[in-house]
Amino acid sequence: MSASEHGPHNQNQLQYDDLPSGCHKMSSVGDQQPISEKIRELTDNFNDREWSLSVQQLSDADVKLLANALKTNTHCKVLDLHQNKLTSVEAQFIADMLKVNTTLTSLWLSCNRLGDDGTRTLCEVLRRQNNMLEHLSLNGNRITDKSVDAIVDMAKNELICEIFDYLTGFNILLSFVDLNQRFEHLLHTYHRYHFNFKLVKKSIFDFVCHLNIDPQQCISLTLSNFSHTPYYQTPKQIQLFLNNYCKIDRFLLLRSLSLYSIDRDELYQILSGLNNCCQLKSFTIEVFPFDEQIASLLNRTLSNIPTLKYLKLVFSIFLDEDNNNNIRFMPITATNIEYLSLSQYDIKHLPQLLQMVPKLKSIKYLSLHDRNNQNSI
Repeated sequence: MSASEHGPHNQNQLQYDDLPSGCHKMSSVGDQQPISEKIRELTDNFNDREWSLSVQQLSDADVKLLANALKTNTHCKVLDLHQNKLTSVEAQFIADMLKVNTTLTSLWLSCNRLGDDGTRTLCEVLRRQNNMLEHLSLNGNRITDKSVDAIVDMAKNELICEIFDYLTGFNILLSFVDLNQRFEHLLHTYHRYHFNFKLVKKSIFDFVCHLNIDPQQCISLTLSNFSHTPYYQTPKQIQLFLNNYCKIDRFLLLRSLSLYSIDRDELYQILSGLNNCCQLKSFTIEVFPFDEQIASLLNRTLSNIPTLKYLKLVFSIFLDEDNNNNIRFMPITATNIEYLSLSQYDIKHLPQLLQMVPKLKSIKYLSLHDRNNQNSI
């Protein structure tokens, strides 16, 4: 369920002056038709899926009548009670209706006077006794921080996990760890963590490594030995991660892996365990130096990961005593790669590369003669 901060006047949402064709538009306050007759019309018209009773100055008795009618109604899916000066009293009538109504999916209550008491009443029912409502608008109801816990508790776990998808793994853990038992359970069952340690203080790095998050909950991981500033410095971060957290072969659901300024021994260690990462789609390596032994091990590893589509290699070149580049063609035999980025790669090797990587759709490279010039094909 989503709690909207915008009333029914938003685009693609129910509007008082521009209702969809299937919605029974109510008359203005000045009309003579009693509200009870309007409610009876709505109840009897089975084609009306969206009911608008906004700006009607509904009384307690009107809302009670409406709520009673909706307890057994099986065709209304959208109810708009926007701007009716509703208070916690009317909120109780609506809450009693929501306990038994199994049809309503959207409820617009913005610009009323529900306050914290009315808000908590609704949230409690939605948390415990109603699983059908998907959209709830509560903005403009004089709600304070006292209602935050009730609103959060009301939200279904699926919605909270969707919110987590927009946050980094650090933000999730720093914000919700030790909050309550429910969130502790969510933190240890959420399975789409993104951890980028490239620009993270060592204190946060240590904090995450000691939380014992299951590696199978992580789908994106970035590690770096490069210290951008003393503030972000974590010396030998990659080895610390492998020693203090876990080996890479336990990240069974990993989809993206980036390794910056990694040394040879660390790269060997990671490549030897990467075969278990059967869902890996993107792999970035920055290693100095890069030689034929690393290339050979890399090719053997990549050949066992059929899901890999994106590969980025950043490596140093070897210069002879005359300062000339004498690096030989480095074969890449990953037949499933579609997007390839290479540094220090000569375009004259492109025909050979296309033969070895037949599914290649895009290649980006740095010219040997102009390393600051990035080209793509």
